[in-house]
Amino acid sequence: MGMGEEKLQSERVQSVPLEKARTFIPGLDDILEGGLPRGRTTILHGASGSGKTLVALEFVYRGALNGEAGIFVSCEESVEQLRQNAATLGWDLPAQERANQLFLLDGRIRPDTLASGDFSVKGLLAIVSGKRREMSAKQIAIDALEVMLRLFDTPRQVRSEMHALNDWLQEAGMTSILTGRPPSRFSSPFEDFFDSMGDCVIRLDARVSEQVTTRRLRVTKYRGSGTGRNEYPYVIGEGGFRAAPISTVGLRHKPSRRRSRPASPGWTKSSAEAFAEARASCSPGCPARARQSWRAPSRPRCARAERPCSTWASRSRKPRWRAMSAARGWTCRRTSPRAA
Repeated sequence: MGMGEEKLQSERVQSVPLEKARTFIPGLDDILEGGLPRGRTTILHGASGSGKTLVALEFVYRGALNGEAGIFVSCEESVEQLRQNAATLGWDLPAQERANQLFLLDGRIRPDTLASGDFSVKGLLAIVSGKRREMSAKQIAIDALEVMLRLFDTPRQVRSEMHALNDWLQEAGMTSILTGRPPSRFSSPFEDFFDSMGDCVIRLDARVSEQVTTRRLRVTKYRGSGTGRNEYPYVIGEGGFRAAPISTVGLRHKPSRRRSRPASPGWTKSSAEAFAEARASCSPGCPARARQSWRAPSRPRCARAERPCSTWASRSRKPRWRAMSAARGWTCRRTSPRAA
């Protein structure tokens, strides 16, 4: 090993995985490989009706159910509307509010507030800060942020408020979700800065193809972590949001330890002593490679052990199969009126 390689080895440090906060939303944590970045900001884009508010509210609600107190700020819907909509999904928001695990804040701006003087997002953040300390809240979701930002007159005001919000989120250290509509062709001043605020960016899309509506989820950005990069279908139904991590689903079941030994002489040595029971074994091969011959000996052994077994031959008919078995000294008999 040269001096350069020794120096490179000495400079290597063990990688530290990014800490994540589980969403407890079925399928979503699999796609995100563990959850959202803890203590950081996630941007959730989606058109009207794509389920942005639902995902943000479900994240805070399920976190509250699992001991992570959270705050939900709505800039578009009233708090009472949120409770009613959640009740249709079987979510009991008032119970979590009474337990001081969930706080719903009406962040809508009234017209008389704008007419009376200058408005700043800092006043809203001051309310959230007090509630965060009182609840020891670790999660926050701010829904329909673009509704509030469009109330400002100049691009300079919008950028100033966005920077103030970004600074507050970083100092608070809360796991946060900001929802908004996807950037349009003619981007507004806040849309250019919106994605750069997030360490994770998720896009929800509802599209119509041949009169059939399909919903898709895609993670376009995740700093410091791997994630599923494909488009994943999702549904909104009873119970809430459900994603289908088609390409990220792993095998979570344990294989059977019970073995079934074939009767072919010498075969057990080349097949790790036996085949796993209740599992499928594949025997590919070209014609005239005795694929049928080595499968058949296991049938007499099963019969002697009084274990039912069957053979499905898609190319050989039953009379031919019986004749081939008889030629090798194997006996096949009918065990039931429908079995062969």
